[in-house]
Amino acid sequence: MKEARFRLIYTGLIKGAQLKQLVPFLKREFDLNDNSIRALLRNPPRTILHNAGRNEAEELRTVLESMGCRVQLESIMSGIPEQFNISTQHYRIVKKELSKILRVCSCLALVLVQIDEKDPDWTLPSLMGDFQDKVAEYIRESDTVIGIDDNRLIVLGFSTNNEGIYRLQDKVTNTVRELLGSEIVVSSGVAMFPREGKSFTDLLQIAELKRTLNDPVDLSESQPQASLLQGTKNILTKDEDKIDAIQLCFEKGRGKLFKRLLTMDSQTLYAGLSQIPQTKQKEFLARLPWDSSIIPGLEELILHQPEPIISDEIKQTYEAIYYQMQMEKELEDRNDIQKKIRVTLSNTEVLPTLPAVATQVFHIASNPNSSASDLSDVIKLDQALTSKLLKVVNSAFYGFRQKIGTVNHAVVILGLDDIINLAIGLSAARVINVQVREDLYNPKTLWHHSIGTAMIAHKLCDKFPEYQKKGIFTAGLLHDFGKIILVEQFADLYTSVHENVTKYELPIFELEEDTFGLSHAAIGKLMSTNWNMPDYLVEAIAFHHQPNEASQYPAMAAIVGLADYLYHEALKSEAFTLDVSDPCNQLTFGHKTILKPLFPELDPQNMGKMVQDAITIIQNNQDAFDVLN
Repeated sequence: MKEARFRLIYTGLIKGAQLKQLVPFLKREFDLNDNSIRALLRNPPRTILHNAGRNEAEELRTVLESMGCRVQLESIMSGIPEQFNISTQHYRIVKKELSKILRVCSCLALVLVQIDEKDPDWTLPSLMGDFQDKVAEYIRESDTVIGIDDNRLIVLGFSTNNEGIYRLQDKVTNTVRELLGSEIVVSSGVAMFPREGKSFTDLLQIAELKRTLNDPVDLSESQPQASLLQGTKNILTKDEDKIDAIQLCFEKGRGKLFKRLLTMDSQTLYAGLSQIPQTKQKEFLARLPWDSSIIPGLEELILHQPEPIISDEIKQTYEAIYYQMQMEKELEDRNDIQKKIRVTLSNTEVLPTLPAVATQVFHIASNPNSSASDLSDVIKLDQALTSKLLKVVNSAFYGFRQKIGTVNHAVVILGLDDIINLAIGLSAARVINVQVREDLYNPKTLWHHSIGTAMIAHKLCDKFPEYQKKGIFTAGLLHDFGKIILVEQFADLYTSVHENVTKYELPIFELEEDTFGLSHAAIGKLMSTNWNMPDYLVEAIAFHHQPNEASQYPAMAAIVGLADYLYHEALKSEAFTLDVSDPCNQLTFGHKTILKPLFPELDPQNMGKMVQDAITIIQNNQDAFDVLN
């Protein structure tokens, strides 16, 4: 990874500044002559250090501030040609404007203006700060002016034809001449997005080349004004780079990009999906919301694989997405976050360890020579686990008329398999009871959700005892424990993920993958694998949001996902005041496909009854929710 780079911006002097020390320091450290120092001190803001590592920049800022200078430290965006030194703040402004253009399928002109002095003794004001605001007063409010350094600025302006592009370029250069007078040399170049450049870097390089060559804008008036059509004939054809981008879009698209795909009709979606293998098409179909109106039509197209209908409108849509993805590739923040979390998770010390009693129970469960008394003896050594286990066994959930007072009795009544699963689940669930930021995470609410999901999952399997024996209750209990790592290690980022759930109306796992590169379910897989849990538990935890991705136990994962969904829908009922429901929780088409043979009644019309059953389960088993207290 490249070292982060910074620049120092001088913004003024404080009262009592030590000029006798400052001037020699500026000459010695920055090789400035007297004219340059006068320009610096009289005309802030100005760049004093263009490209340096963090330590060097921090040290120089400390020294300058000690002499009475006001100095700003700005990070420089990596991947931009070094001659420009674009600050991260300016880069984000530009990216926002480019994204707007893509959404409205129009064009944007980037005008790059450079000012040089005719007389080296004459001092130019910096084009940052107040000067960029003065330029902005002369042009349209919809255009954006950014002074990127002392002698260059860029203007981003909406334009649909050659006349508008030339007019904007002339307006900007004439405005600069008018403001600065005749003692300057003004040169400019312009680049069109997205026709001439797909990214900010491309636009800068093209505009700079045209500026140095004094090359006029070269756009044929015969091109459609909605210039996104230019070049679209290659977006949905067998161009390897384009196919890779489209495939990435459908395979890896999460968060806002996935939301955008959901707004398309089935024909538009299939036009893009037709560029990737049919197996990948089916995987994408499985990720759609289970009640999406586009599923029937899209499923039919994927099944029969007709020649796609590719209209100009569809071409425009995919070109906009393609360019958006090219822009996203330049955003290093997300990649840095994902690298950081991978490094964090590779450190086994970060992952919670499985309590010793659970490890011992695993050994007993895997040893065919072990007896019920062996299991009872291990559990009884852990008084806290014994107490919790007996609370659950004596709760209304199991409904035994007589009180069960010992672990031995519980083993006799419930059987070895149930007690093993309860012991593993309850002991492993101790990782939930951690103390972190209360504004983001409350252990009691996660526990309420965990045990509620576990009870619903167990009841769903009344007709499928094989899943109960495999520990569907334990899977439900532990399905969300990967969230603990995100909360503990990335609290601030996870706060923004939670805020975006409502903002973008997307499930939290989609936004987790968009931000971190993996979801809490994937982290749960890592933790449960690290604990050597059985494959059926690992898959149920790992794939409860995407059961079609489970290789061996998709049904068990889908049942946990259904229980998770029913819990959240139940908590939206007026019967509860506890605020732990997920407003955007959803099932996928993959859930529906896998669960339909088990639950033929699983459709939107009958879902209300399943939610009501979940409400009843939660209401009738309130005594089970205080097990971790």
